[in-house]
Amino acid sequence: MSRLLLVVLASLPVLAFGAAVTCRYGDRTLRPGQSHVFEQNCARHNCTCSPGVAGSDMCKSTMIGCLESSGSRCYKAGEAATVTGASGPMHCVCQQESGGSFTFANCRTETCRDSRTGEAKKKGQQVTTVSGGVTYICTCAGVDGFQNCRTDEAVRNEGRCLDAASGSYVEVGAPATTERDGAVLHCTCGGTNAYVSCRSPLCRDVSGSDKKAGEKVTVENGGVMFVCDCAGLEGYRNCLSKEQFDNAGKCKDIEGRYVDRGQRYRVRYGGVRYECTCDGDNRGKECSAL
Repeated sequence: MSRLLLVVLASLPVLAFGAAVTCRYGDRTLRPGQSHVFEQNCARHNCTCSPGVAGSDMCKSTMIGCLESSGSRCYKAGEAATVTGASGPMHCVCQQESGGSFTFANCRTETCRDSRTGEAKKKGQQVTTVSGGVTYICTCAGVDGFQNCRTDEAVRNEGRCLDAASGSYVEVGAPATTERDGAVLHCTCGGTNAYVSCRSPLCRDVSGSDKKAGEKVTVENGGVMFVCDCAGLEGYRNCLSKEQFDNAGKCKDIEGRYVDRGQRYRVRYGGVRYECTCDGDNRGKECSAL
């Protein structure tokens, strides 16, 4: 009983004369006129104990980062942060705005929003997205966005070929046209826009120009030059060596010279030399042995 009385008596001066006025900021207790700078709730506070002044006027506060919604952590500018958004966790970066405020920017979600169903798809799941007015079927890559994207049209026509002439898709093994280097090729569909056994309706001349069906075309085969009729998809017809073509209607004598039709020339048949009249294309008439 006597001990309790002593405690009460020891407090009497404070109670009798009034407690000293102090201010509490953060973990510090200040007397009037004293200041304290501390960080709390992602802000730097500079407070001065000023009795009689409104509490909001005693401190000047400056934001120093981005405060997580739960208030559990403060992220500095440039620091990566994982925050909770409406669609789940988001990976963001704390960014300081021109006015000095801070905000979470460049946020990427761990899920992908399916544009067709509105569902949030997880990493590895198939997801539909639209870009530039074109619908794509992709694999959700989480914070990395989308991977392995193909157009919706390509997915629906898996294993088939687009026929350039009709604009429709054809099955494997069916005829299909495609364009290559500005030329239309007639091919066979080999599956998923693979064109095999392709042929061109044009014939490529040794000069590099393309000839249409019925036109003369010069080609090389085995080191020998030939002049042919372009047969379009069927290739070449009526081929003559360049030498034969250039000397059509003439006859070649035993010395390798060509003579015109009607002229006499020498030729060898069965080891016997004859002199004949050229009847065109190495055909002789009116021959006499020499």
